[in-house]
Amino acid sequence: MGDDQKDHSLGGCSGAHGLTRATNVRRYREVMNPTPAPRPSAPLRQPTPASTDSVSLDTVSTDPARLDLLATTRVRRAALGAASAATVALGLAVHFRGEGAAADPAADALYAVLIYLLVALLRPRLHSVLVGALALAFCVAIELFQLTGVPQMLSDITPLARLVFGTTFVPADLLSYAAGVVVIASIDQAFRRNLRHGLDS
Repeated sequence: MGDDQKDHSLGGCSGAHGLTRATNVRRYREVMNPTPAPRPSAPLRQPTPASTDSVSLDTVSTDPARLDLLATTRVRRAALGAASAATVALGLAVHFRGEGAAADPAADALYAVLIYLLVALLRPRLHSVLVGALALAFCVAIELFQLTGVPQMLSDITPLARLVFGTTFVPADLLSYAAGVVVIASIDQAFRRNLRHGLDS
């Protein structure tokens, strides 16, 4: 083989060897320093619609019927509070200063009136008939409780127990309770009717 052919053969081997070496170096760098994968782009956040709660709250707050109901409740509670205070004062006056056969029935009727007013004050939106039924049931329960003798024992300890629970069971007291509830329920129903008409006008 001639010198020129040897030179070409050697040159070809050197070039192939250099190319292989360069390829190996590039692969080594890729293994040692891998290219980080591109991060996926965050999805675009869609604009959230307006809260339905806020819309419904605004609707309720501007509803004329709702506003009338709230106004009626406030006025009714104020009237019930004033009536309760007046009933307590009148009941104490009848209890300590009342004389004659009408004093005890009047005191019992005022007791039932006070219970009605307190129930209505706690639940001002209840119908007057339901308030009256609850008040009468409470008064009857207190009267039956006197059969146990516990109210008499409590009244010996403190005079306040005598005012709240009474002392002895008297069947006629049940009629006084019923009369007081009927009267105050009728007055309350008329007051509520006039109050609604006054707000509507």
